[in-house]
Amino acid sequence: MKRYQPNILKTGRTRRLNPIFGFLGFLGFTAFIGGSWSRFVFLGFFGFFYESKMSDTLIDERYRENKNKAQLMALKAASAVMLAALFFLPVGELFMSVQYLFQMLHILTALSAALVIFLSEYLLYRYDHDEYDNDMKEC
Repeated sequence: MKRYQPNILKTGRTRRLNPIFGFLGFLGFTAFIGGSWSRFVFLGFFGFFYESKMSDTLIDERYRENKNKAQLMALKAASAVMLAALFFLPVGELFMSVQYLFQMLHILTALSAALVIFLSEYLLYRYDHDEYDNDMKEC
């Protein structure tokens, strides 16, 4: 069990997070500078910005439903990216060497992981605030 979970279970609220942690997403651009292509996964840390906007939110049934829906949509999007990559990369075998194809697959895998991390937080924020806006219009 993670360190912050007992506090979340006790209070029934999400963890508090500073929006400045969203700048950690810029670490993903270090993959262009050099090193491993798997650093692209750090682009998912831009999701900390949206998680911080949702900090100290009451975890109720609507929040859990929105979180499950957001994670499902993020996983569907990442799966679509990976399936498209696996479909189109063999076509590149005619034009590129196997080493470049492996690097492209490595990059697309890291980017799809970053997409899941970011998109799940972003969609959770959007679903929560869209429902809030719709509730306010009805009043």
